[in-house]
Amino acid sequence: MTFLICFIIVKNYFGGGGLIYNQFFVFIMNLIIPNTMGFLNIGYYIKSYTRKMERKKGDKSLLTQAEAQKLYENPPYDISKAYADLLKTIFFTCFYAAIIPMGVFLSLIALCIIYWVHKLNILQRANIPYNQGYELSLEMTEYLEFSIIIFSVISSIKQRLEISFLNMLL
Repeated sequence: MTFLICFIIVKNYFGGGGLIYNQFFVFIMNLIIPNTMGFLNIGYYIKSYTRKMERKKGDKSLLTQAEAQKLYENPPYDISKAYADLLKTIFFTCFYAAIIPMGVFLSLIALCIIYWVHKLNILQRANIPYNQGYELSLEMTEYLEFSIIIFSVISSIKQRLEISFLNMLL
């Protein structure tokens, strides 16, 4: 939506509040916010706090065995949300890579941080209660192929706009 408003209606590409200015900050926020929220993992800390409070009760705790097992089970990890976050970052990068080359570098850093945050969450802070199956991984791979098309189309449009702009100047 921002692309259409800035590109077609306002025609402010490089100035303050323009397309490139706004999307560059979206790249920065994409680097910071999802990684911070994934690292904080609020559900894990809430569970840890309730475990600590239950441990303080000691022998006075009235939990049944099933309730205790449920309490000491980490929050579930949603692999489909992780895949969606990765696809969002890759598609966003491919869409704006032609006009914001620095965005590719910022997204590469974001993807490296995402890898380590998800690895930490999977190994230490999450429970995987169900088997996802191979279908989601296959769909993810199929969707990744669209990134090549997105990048190619946007790059060719940018190239044509540059050529027409240079012809207009000459």
